[in-house]
Order: sequence, then C-alpha cells, then structure tokens
Amino acid sequence: MDLMQLQTMLDHCIKPFDHQLLNEIEPFNCNNPTSENIAKFIFDAMAKRIPEHVSVACVTVHEVDAFSVTYSGE
Repeated sequence: MDLMQLQTMLDHCIKPFDHQLLNEIEPFNCNNPTSENIAKFIFDAMAKRIPEHVSVACVTVHEVDAFSVTYSGE
C-alpha cells in the first residue's frame, strides 16, 4: 500500500484528538484513554479504512521514548 495513502488514513483517525482533552471526546469519554485503549482504537479504525487486500498487523503507541504499547488484535 502506498505510504502516503496510509498516512492520510491515519491522520483522519487521529486528527479529532489533536490538542484535545481525550476524556471529553468519544470513545474516551466512556473509555479511559490509556495507551492500550488508544492503540486498540487506532487499530480498529485503520482496519475499517484500509483496502481489503491489506491488513493491519499492529499499532504501537508511544507515551515517552522509554514506554510504548503495541496492540495486535489477537
């Protein structure tokens, strides 16, 4: 898949959260915005947007350089 197309899809998924208080935005107004939940949200959102012949392997969210979470849907 073209990486620019992938980046556009990712930007679409995360743009509503940029510079916002996550606890006030769906789905995190009902679901704690932990790194684990954010990674799962992005994984699910991207899986819905990408073409059928492509699959999401995993999503990694970094809080800081020393801490990250990876969600693989398994």
